[in-house]
Amino acid sequence: MIFLVLAVTVQVLMGLLLKVGELYQQDRLVVMGCNYLFGALIAAGVWAAQGTGLPSAATLALGPVGGFFYAAGLLLWMGAIAAAGLGTSTAALRLSVLWPTLLSLLAFGERPALPQLVGIALTFGVLGLLGASSVRRARAVPGQGGFAWLVSTFVLNGGTGITQKLFTEWSPATEKMALLTLIFGSAAVLSGAAVLARRRRLRRGDVLRGAAFGIGNLAANAFLLMGLERVSGAVAFPFTSVGVILLAAIAGAVLWRERPGPLGTAAIALAALAIVLMLR
Repeated sequence: MIFLVLAVTVQVLMGLLLKVGELYQQDRLVVMGCNYLFGALIAAGVWAAQGTGLPSAATLALGPVGGFFYAAGLLLWMGAIAAAGLGTSTAALRLSVLWPTLLSLLAFGERPALPQLVGIALTFGVLGLLGASSVRRARAVPGQGGFAWLVSTFVLNGGTGITQKLFTEWSPATEKMALLTLIFGSAAVLSGAAVLARRRRLRRGDVLRGAAFGIGNLAANAFLLMGLERVSGAVAFPFTSVGVILLAAIAGAVLWRERPGPLGTAAIALAALAIVLMLR
C-alpha cells in the first residue's frame, strides 16, 4: 500500500506545481513541452535498458494518438486549475475514467455490474453540479468558474484512458515503456512545434517546472505499477483516484483558501464515489 500512497502524493504534488505556475503566469506550452521532453528521454532510457526491442504495430499506432490526448488533456487541466481551482479541476480530470469504462462495456463485451451503472449515472450528475457551481462562482468572481475548461478536461483526458485500455487489449504488457516513450515523444513534438510556431520564450522557471512535472509523471506511474504488484487493480485504481481528488481538494482549501461552495463540495464528494463504483 505504501507505493499507492506515494503515487497519490506525487500526483497531488504535480497538481500543486501547476497551481503555483498558474499564479506566476506560466507559459503552459513551454511547461507542457518540457514535461513531455524530459519524460520521453527518461522513458526511452528505461525502454532501452529493458531490451524489449521494437514494439508491435498496435503500440506504434497508439503512441502518437495517445500523445495528442496527453498533450491536449494536460493543457486543458492547467487552464481548468486557473479558472476553477485545484480541487474541482482534479475531480473533473479523474472523472474521465468514464470513457475507458464505457469502452470496456460497449466494445469489449464486459458486462456492467450494478455499481458501475450507478457510477456512470453519478458522473453525469456530478457534471451538472459542476456546471451549477461554476455559474455561481462566475457571478461572484468575474472570470472564474471555468465550466468549459472542466468539461474539456473531462472529455479530452478520456482519450488517455482509452489509449491505455486499447493498449491492454491489443499490445503485450512488456511494451509499456515503449508506449510511454512514444506517447511522451509525440506530445513533446506537438508542444514543441506549437512553441516554435508562436515564438514563445523559454523562461527558466517554466523549463524547471516542466522538467519536474515530467519526472513526477514517470515516478507516479512507476509507483502505481509497483503498487499493482502487491494490491489488486480493483483496490489500487479507486484508492489512487479518490486519494488524489480528496487530497487535492484539501490542499487547495488550505494553501489557497479555495472554496468550491456547497455545490462544488458535493460534486467533489460524488465524483470520488462515482469513481469507486465505476472501478469495482
